[in-house]
Amino acid sequence: MNAETLKSWTVSAVSEGDTPLRLLCNGTALTQSEPGSLDHVCPVEYLLLAVAGCFALSCRAVWQRRAGPAARAQPTPNFEIIATGDKLRGGGNRVATISVVAVFANLSKAEAAATAREAEALCTVTNTLHGSPAISYSCR
Repeated sequence: MNAETLKSWTVSAVSEGDTPLRLLCNGTALTQSEPGSLDHVCPVEYLLLAVAGCFALSCRAVWQRRAGPAARAQPTPNFEIIATGDKLRGGGNRVATISVVAVFANLSKAEAAATAREAEALCTVTNTLHGSPAISYSCR
């Protein structure tokens, strides 16, 4: 992390033979198998979970900001965020499109749309994907 960096995240993926990868995120171990495996989450699903999770937390932040100090006393509206990624034939080895659908219980269409717009501006993960971050690789 350099002086210009606001926040930094580091995760690791450890491969030990043919066993599922051991993923470490802030000291918490997760398990991952090969893409297409039925027993664990694949890397693309983690990407989609990051999109859905970050957007969901952004929605909560919008509601808490709107409610002000009384936010803790009010229940957060029930909702579901569904992220879908599509890898297209002939489109290279990448996810070509990601769609995010927000399903809000007990909110009017106008209130749901306003929440989604505000949350979109707050979501670090989707903002990062929109910005095409520079990715570097090295070996040690």
